[in-house]
Parts: sequence; C-alpha cells; structure tokens
Amino acid sequence: MFKLLLDGMLALFISFSVRTAKIEPNPLDYQFAFGVENKYFMSDFEYERENGLLYLNMINELYPHEKLSFSQKYIGANDIDSQTITAKQPFADKHSVLLALNTQAWRDAKILIGYRLDLKEFGNVEFSSNFTDRTIIDLRLKKSFLVVKDYGLYLEPLIVYNLIDEKVFWQAKVRLKLDFNTLKTANNKK
Repeated sequence: MFKLLLDGMLALFISFSVRTAKIEPNPLDYQFAFGVENKYFMSDFEYERENGLLYLNMINELYPHEKLSFSQKYIGANDIDSQTITAKQPFADKHSVLLALNTQAWRDAKILIGYRLDLKEFGNVEFSSNFTDRTIIDLRLKKSFLVVKDYGLYLEPLIVYNLIDEKVFWQAKVRLKLDFNTLKTANNKK
C-alpha cells in the first residue's frame, strides 16, 4: 500500500478559479483549492464562494488502473455527495471514449458518455454528456507547462464550458503544482 502511494512520487498543488455564478445577479464565483496527487490518487480540498456564500468541498479520486477511475465528491455549496466510476477505452492514437456511471449519495444513477483527445501541443480536450432528463454537456481543455524544470514546478491552466439545460457556465482555473518525481529526476541528473 505504501509503495502504491509513493509510486510516481507525490505532487502538491494549489489552485484558483473563477466561474459563472449559478444564481444571478451574483458576481463571478471563485474557488481556492489545495491538495496532493500521484499516479494513483488525488485528494483536493476546496474553499469556494458560490452564490455569495462560502463553502468547503472535498474531492477524492482513485486511479487503480489507467483505464478505470473512481471519484467521491462532497460539494458543500449544493450539499452534493456524488460518486462516479469511469471507464476509458483508447480506440486510436491519442483518442479515447469514456463511459461513466454517476450517482448522488449512491442513488439516482446516470450514465455519461464522453470523448477525450490528448494533444501534446494543446493539452487534453474532453467532451462528456448525459442525454437523459437533464441535458449536460461538459467541454474541458487542460494543458500542463513545466515552468521551473529543476524544481518540478508546473502551471496547469484549465478552461471548462458547461451547458446545463440550455444555460451556459464558464470556468477558468489555474493550478500550480510541485511534482516531487520531476524534482527527484532533475536532482539525480546533477
């Protein structure tokens, strides 16, 4: 178990994001987050202002296999306790399809389908939707930049576009990550 936690070493991150307020006429909502991650897991603690109030969120994700992931999210702003199991299947170079089962408090299961394209130059482009009683279209663009090579410091911008029941929501996020694996590799070369 300890080897699993340290495999690929560990990274610490902080992030800041702004997004469209879900209840108008509030100004843009914002969120601060910090957490840890490695090849197999990510734990993210978020402090956000949504709809004029402050909330604490917690998100945990497990990646036991490169094609399978599980996430548990508690979103305080909406009192959401959400679980998602996602299977990813590559079908061509840099292309993959996603199939996810999402539940709320282990009930009310919904299936989401998605597509992901990994472009080294532009980052990851991901599209997903569930075509049930509530139409949700989610489009994400994420890119990681190594900004300080010898210290394993990455800058990771993320743009998210959501269409939920014909209403558009935007989110812009920037994450600063200190990757100990990159740091260790850089120090071993000296």
